[in-house]
Amino acid sequence: MADAMHEVMLDARQDGGSYLRIEVGGARIRVEPGVELATLSTMLSALRGIR
Repeated sequence: MADAMHEVMLDARQDGGSYLRIEVGGARIRVEPGVELATLSTMLSALRGIR
């Protein structure tokens, strides 16, 4: 698991321009309107693999 001093950020931009950013350490998730559920699911799965 990422410790408090180590921040992990994942960014994704979909074809339609929708934007998704997940920051671990600051525990912030930003999802713009239009982001597909599959994209969010993929990003969260990637974070589970980092732990």
